[in-house]
Amino acid sequence: PSAHEAWYNRGNTLESLWHYEDAIATYNRGLSDFSDDFRLWHERGLLLAKLQRFESAIESYDRAYALQPKQRDLAHERGDALLQLKRYEEAIVSLDTFLRYAPGNAHVLTDRGYAFYQLDRFEEALQSLNQVLKTERRDRNSLIRAHYYQIETLRQLGRFEAALRSSQEAMKQHSEELFKTQHDALKRQIADD
Repeated sequence: PSAHEAWYNRGNTLESLWHYEDAIATYNRGLSDFSDDFRLWHERGLLLAKLQRFESAIESYDRAYALQPKQRDLAHERGDALLQLKRYEEAIVSLDTFLRYAPGNAHVLTDRGYAFYQLDRFEEALQSLNQVLKTERRDRNSLIRAHYYQIETLRQLGRFEAALRSSQEAMKQHSEELFKTQHDALKRQIADD
């Protein structure tokens, strides 16, 4: 392999062996010689995010993005790191960049809905979450998260009957206890009003 691929392969091997600090040092060493290598910046960012060093991960993603601005996964991964840092406005911008390339991605739409929810922008949250629930192509985790936050968003908007119907639907589709808890809390809230 070329020299920059050798650094990339060595870093990946060390990471697969759980030698994370050695893998980061390997990526850093490779980048000292090949600072314009997109893959080294990207892999370094992924590993730093895995280690919950989100600020450093974002710096790596940004360097990779400067080299390949049409790489959609960087926008998604950067958005995920920003969500972890509770920088929701910035996360939405990154997630929207990803969605320009993959408009119906359930995972990213769920993350986007969650970010809007955290910002108390409930109507925008509901739009993203409803889109996930209507799409055919969705993973189980995204579906559960979207359903949960859709119900919570409806509660925040005072649409208790719609939230109750959604929670009943969620209980039919999923065995997770959180939907029963949510349903019971909604029933109590409706009874108290």
